[in-house]
Amino acid sequence: MEHKLEEEKIYTEHYKKCERYAIPEGLPLRKAWAEFEKQYLMKALENNNWHKINTAKELGIHRNSLTYRIKILNLHQLIKKAKQGFSSKKRWVKQ
Repeated sequence: MEHKLEEEKIYTEHYKKCERYAIPEGLPLRKAWAEFEKQYLMKALENNNWHKINTAKELGIHRNSLTYRIKILNLHQLIKKAKQGFSSKKRWVKQ
C-alpha cells in the first residue's frame, strides 16, 4: 500500500508541473485517458531530451514500463518525428 501511495504522490507532483492538456471533450474515459497519457509521456520525454531512462526515473517507473507504454500507445512515430525536430534545433557554437 505504501508503494501505491508513493506512486500517487509522484504522479500528483508531476501533474502539477505539467501544462494543461488539450483532450477533446465527449471521449469515452478509456480514450480520454489514453490521449492524456500520450501527451503526458511526450512532454516528459521532451523535458528529458528524449532519453528514456531519465524520463522513467523522473516519472518514478521502470524504463521497461515506459517502453511498454510507448509501444501500446503507438508513440514510436511521434517520438521519431519529435527527435528529428529536436536534433535540427541543436546548434554547436565554438567558444
